[in-house]
Amino acid sequence: QSKNNKEAGEMICILPDGRVDSMGALYMHARGSSSFEIARKKSYKIIMDVPTDILSMGKANKWVLQANALDSTKARNGVAYELIRNLRLGYAIESTYVDVYFNGEYGGNYLLCEPVEVGSNRIAIDAEGSYLLVIDRVTEEDSFFLDQYGTTFLIRYPEENTDEDIERLRRYINSIDNRIRNCDTW
Repeated sequence: QSKNNKEAGEMICILPDGRVDSMGALYMHARGSSSFEIARKKSYKIIMDVPTDILSMGKANKWVLQANALDSTKARNGVAYELIRNLRLGYAIESTYVDVYFNGEYGGNYLLCEPVEVGSNRIAIDAEGSYLLVIDRVTEEDSFFLDQYGTTFLIRYPEENTDEDIERLRRYINSIDNRIRNCDTW
């Protein structure tokens, strides 16, 4: 019931034909902002003790179990991720639907996916001056800015940013938004 609670455990991923895909020690905690506060079914962040290749999505320590609790179709995120992968627009989150059991009891159907992060088997950022921005809640320790409409942009990468970097990013995001809103070719 608390996002601060972390639970240690073991994970085993079993394929429909009964073969073991992957397994290992982990700890997990609840994730999400709005969905955590209002949905009964919680989403989780999983952190494996060692990098683990789950369902051929590449070795990594961090994974996400999206509950899709606020989506009546339970399909929007999965469909969007699949569309982006099929369009080959660069990085696209790998994901697949899984049935999850907690301590032997059925917990429901979840979308297992990669978290949005920089790293091998994740988003590759090589160029200096590149950034990874996400719209999310922040803490005082985070590097972030508000756009002209009050949307909070968290700077996930790089971790260290100067006030000048942050102001340049804010102006850049506002200029893109203004171009889109003032486009007359709709």
